[in-house]
Amino acid sequence: MAIAKSYQFTNIFKDELRNVIYSNEHLENRKDIEDIWRRVTESLCKQKYSTINKKLFETVKKYYLPIESEYYNKRFDLVVNIETIPENPGFLKITEEIEADITSEEADTFDYTYSAFIPRSSSDDITDYNLKEFSMNDAKLDFERDNLLSKVVSEESVSVKFSYKCERKLNDYRVKRTEEKIICLSHNPYRIHRATWMFKSFKVTINYPKSLDIRFIDLGVLGKWNVTKDEINGLNRIRANYNALMFKNQGFMVTLKEV
Repeated sequence: MAIAKSYQFTNIFKDELRNVIYSNEHLENRKDIEDIWRRVTESLCKQKYSTINKKLFETVKKYYLPIESEYYNKRFDLVVNIETIPENPGFLKITEEIEADITSEEADTFDYTYSAFIPRSSSDDITDYNLKEFSMNDAKLDFERDNLLSKVVSEESVSVKFSYKCERKLNDYRVKRTEEKIICLSHNPYRIHRATWMFKSFKVTINYPKSLDIRFIDLGVLGKWNVTKDEINGLNRIRANYNALMFKNQGFMVTLKEV
């Protein structure tokens, strides 16, 4: 009888101990949570993929669990207006208006960054990039005075990098920016937008003249872009929505061609 009770008590103790060890509260306070997750993931993968389980874990962590990212985009709306330039045939003026809600929950400060790259020829003095406006929570930033944007013009390209260190006083921020790009169509037959941070939802609107043929192509997303085409104010319009998680290096591409 005593042995039976002792065995019963041991089982109850084991169950309670297991509940404590694997409870969310206990796991969140552990300092080795990443190592635990690594060992669990590798063991899970090893059951079916014994020869690649470590590589599979590293890939999942790097691209699908971006724990090193300081924020993610809860909402990202991009409106692209494309115009031809009569005085400069073969060049396009592209105005991009971006409004995004970003969330940062841990870091005391975080760096809001982005970059752009526009190919050009050595004889091209028209291709250019200009940041017209940038605001965070409706407060406009003087990016020129504070040297937030760097632009390098070489014989092959115009490249820009933007970096703003934000002191985290809130969890959620609304970012707005307006950019103007002048591109040479022959050197830029396609434009690629790849995620550098994680996105929860992404909406794209492209307005363009009927003299252009534009195709929208998804890049590696796990779900499906919902793409529609129509006309507005004499222009062609593409609207694309992606309402699922988008991870690093995923996104979309548009091809541009004169009709």
